[in-house]
Amino acid sequence: MKADPTSRPKGVGVLSECILKTEKVSKSFSNSEVLTDVDFEVHSGKVVAIVGQNGAGKSTLMNILVGVVPYSRGCVYLEGKEIRPASPREAARLGIRMVHQELSLFPNMTVMENLTIANLPKTKMKFLDRRAMYEECKKRLAMFGLDIDPHTKVGSISMAQQQMVEICREIDDDTKMLILDEPTSAIGKEEVDALFKLIEQLKTEKNISVVYISHRLSEIITISDSIYVLRDGVVVSSIDKQEINHELLVKLIVGENCAGKAGRTETKRKLDYDKKETVALALHNICSKKLHNVSLVLKRGEVLGIAGLMGSGRTEILKTIYGAMDYDSGQIKIGQEAMPKKFTCRDALRRNICMVSEDRKNEGLNLGISIKHNVTIPVIKNMTNRLGLINDKKETETVMQQMDTFRVKASSINQAVESLSGGNQQKICLAKWMVKGPKILLMDEPTRGIDIGAKEDIFDTVDRLASDGVSILFVSSEFKELLRICDRILVLIDGEIIQECVADDNLTEEKLIFYATGGNQPLTAEKAI
Repeated sequence: MKADPTSRPKGVGVLSECILKTEKVSKSFSNSEVLTDVDFEVHSGKVVAIVGQNGAGKSTLMNILVGVVPYSRGCVYLEGKEIRPASPREAARLGIRMVHQELSLFPNMTVMENLTIANLPKTKMKFLDRRAMYEECKKRLAMFGLDIDPHTKVGSISMAQQQMVEICREIDDDTKMLILDEPTSAIGKEEVDALFKLIEQLKTEKNISVVYISHRLSEIITISDSIYVLRDGVVVSSIDKQEINHELLVKLIVGENCAGKAGRTETKRKLDYDKKETVALALHNICSKKLHNVSLVLKRGEVLGIAGLMGSGRTEILKTIYGAMDYDSGQIKIGQEAMPKKFTCRDALRRNICMVSEDRKNEGLNLGISIKHNVTIPVIKNMTNRLGLINDKKETETVMQQMDTFRVKASSINQAVESLSGGNQQKICLAKWMVKGPKILLMDEPTRGIDIGAKEDIFDTVDRLASDGVSILFVSSEFKELLRICDRILVLIDGEIIQECVADDNLTEEKLIFYATGGNQPLTAEKAI
């Protein structure tokens, strides 16, 4: 069967060439079917968004298109011809490129080397043409307006910059279709705006098609020309963005039976800020290379948010408290106990201070081992019997309880974590600290790259923990999330706290953005501390 190059799904308002089409594509892993009869189209010079909860099949479908995994049945057509790429290299030769959510750069190589590694220019004498490499690198970086020295090691630049470099690497003159999997999950507003400008440039100037996967629905509605909704491996809707609003999109993603949960009403906690004995954590004038006279107080059972743009020092505050980053001066107190400057991560864990890192791949999980072993690593000593042997029954029951609580989608507790979707990996990051029993929980972008349902699960967990007396520091680039879940919010600019806000009805997302971007409008609500 041949594809009709002029066909279009509902929602593509202007007739354009169908560059890629799937017909009845299905994929099974063992006895589990993860994609079922998927019909999907991408038109030239258009942005097609794919939305759905973690485990809905979005990444599997994209991995099929770029040759990472084979499909079980169905057909894929590119420009009217049936294709079956056997590898990402073969897909790239066909003009299909993908930027994965988890970065694949080489940290010990320079930006220039990472950008040109797939097609290294050579001189007439067959030596590397480093001048040509430099010029090509500068050209690609200029497309994003990125001011990065091409000779800089990738491992020394921020995660946001690494994300942009990864995207730059996949764009060249042969690109017909670019797949972006959660491209904004680790970048700030300015970089998002730059990305959107580039996407528009790719559409209008080069007629490149873009497949855009994101859990940020506002971005989806802004950037896409048509939207496909996947649920449990099935396309449940294909619509034009102009025909949909945020609320309806949520219902399509989670299904009618679960849609009510997305409208969760935040629970405000009653905290006594005058009682010193309720102080769980205090920082006094902490200074380091990234932080400048940072002082804060976190109460028992409080959720304290930290708002700021990428690079403002949010992560550095959490890592300093956790003992993963040194500081030059100041004092940290846990309760009434002053911590020594040589405070380490091990010291933090002894005091039940736990941290959910923004980089789950490199800092949060051991991807090569099972769910069971990841969850019980922090408490493995508690899982042994009198002979020092691991009590497998106790370990299994502990892990199963956490999987049920967080509704982790997996074939078994022995499944390797690296095979889970991003949202389910994040749930495992949380689950391993839940068995530890945190007193202070440091959460750095805990909802990054996860779906609506998983976000609600995390919000419920935060509420429950705070109600049980756990103190939580919550960092998020999504200011709406901070307003929903936090009792107070600190605004950070260039490593300095410039505002302290009570998260009440008087505080809006617009105000937080104003403060975080350097605005000095006085806060109307009284400071809590």
